[in-house]
Amino acid sequence: MVAPSDLLCLTTRFNRKLLSRRLPHL
Repeated sequence: MVAPSDLLCLTTRFNRKLLSRRLPHL
């Protein structure tokens, strides 16, 4: 199973990708 910390890291990375896509200035 995946550790909670790893899952959180993956979610944060995914969110960052989406944010970078929506906000190019970031």
